Amino acid sequence: MIAYSALAIWPVVTFLLFQTMSSKKAIVCATLGGFLLLPVGTWFDAPGMPKIDKTVVANLSLLVCALLFAKFRILRLPKSKLLIGLLALYVLSPAVTTLSNRDPLMLSVSMLPGMTWYDGASLLVRQIIEVIPFLVAYNAFKAEQDIRGLLVVLIIAALAYSVPILWEVRMSPQLHAQLYGFFPHDFSQQLRAGGFRAVVFLGHGLVVAIFIAMALVAAIALWRTRTRILGIPGATYTSVLLIVLILCKSAGALILAIIVGAASYFMRYRNIISVLAISGLIIVSYPALRGFNIIPVNSIAEMATSISSDRSSSFRTRIENEDVLLEKISEKPLFGWGAWGRGRIYKTDWTGDFDYDATITDGSWIIIMSTFGWVGYIACFGLLAFPTARALYRRKRFDKYPSFVALLAVLVVNLFDLLPNSSLTPLTWLIAGALSGFDPGSVRGASSRKEFSGSEENRSAAAVGTAK
Repeated sequence: MIAYSALAIWPVVTFLLFQTMSSKKAIVCATLGGFLLLPVGTWFDAPGMPKIDKTVVANLSLLVCALLFAKFRILRLPKSKLLIGLLALYVLSPAVTTLSNRDPLMLSVSMLPGMTWYDGASLLVRQIIEVIPFLVAYNAFKAEQDIRGLLVVLIIAALAYSVPILWEVRMSPQLHAQLYGFFPHDFSQQLRAGGFRAVVFLGHGLVVAIFIAMALVAAIALWRTRTRILGIPGATYTSVLLIVLILCKSAGALILAIIVGAASYFMRYRNIISVLAISGLIIVSYPALRGFNIIPVNSIAEMATSISSDRSSSFRTRIENEDVLLEKISEKPLFGWGAWGRGRIYKTDWTGDFDYDATITDGSWIIIMSTFGWVGYIACFGLLAFPTARALYRRKRFDKYPSFVALLAVLVVNLFDLLPNSSLTPLTWLIAGALSGFDPGSVRGASSRKEFSGSEENRSAAAVGTAK
């Protein structure tokens, strides 16, 4: 009951945020608040609509309040024809997927239904709702001050979230069950190294870890520019987030944060942009690289063995499942297999009475490809990685803006995590949209430099020194 009440009351919370803060700050706080606080695995059903879960509720609330209260146009289409094309592909590809999957899929002793127009419409609506933070951020965050404000709020949110994280690391992940009445995932997966992974309200410890990793990279970048947040020196808040990330017990997130964070601190900004752009290209090309066996998965598995035999076994299992799923995707490579789990692999129970799902899909990339094929994958990851290519093309201009480079590094950390894990969230879309719309030389950008830091407290928090 409390879980449903939280979803129902969130539009009111979003309204209050827009009434008490500047529009840009409210956009970030509303997105982060819905992501960090609302329950996982709870939704309302409505005719002709996808499941109305935390993402749908938060995104629709954000859109309505931004349309009502923001002093700038929220739904203005991007200027880039490539970006418009990717958005159109992302939104419309479910229609073609539906058309190519109308027939039932026969299994050994059962079948999966064909997709209907109702399914296609529901998926299309879901795609539109998912890109709302992207479009809102694209039109809202134009100036360097806007990007810096986003980074500051991200770090403050992570520091605040560290309190329940540390509590769950010590006491076990039970806050979701205590507040909302149920645990959202397999509890055994949160046991690690003789202790616990924190879950809080994000559904899995890996999602918590990558969120803290993103905040840590942001903190390292602002530490470099000698930014104090709420009067706290950069070395202090960076150290706190590093300790929290270590306690999250996720080797992948920790390694990503250390590598990208070190680059953000020591490298020249122009060189950082080049490295991040190459990373974006690798991420978008990952399925093809896997298909042609260019990614050295066996070597990575051996490295994982030196760290932990359990992690090596988990990695090998994941790779084996991806290989099987890629083989099935090759039968419908363009638009995928659609909904109802049609893109997964099924085996017959030993009794011969029913078929069961025999595959594990952890990474966002394999989930998207099996559902929507190459077209859906390129549309989604092309949108998310677009800022890296744009930054490379304009690096001689963008390397003058440390906050932009910092947020680009935060995005790449999240994108890399989408390969082994399912961590595509409204925050990911918000960051990608803000970077895609960044244009400090525009009239809109210049005129809105103070809009994010509308209060004395935020101006103090966003104070920045000279970059090294």
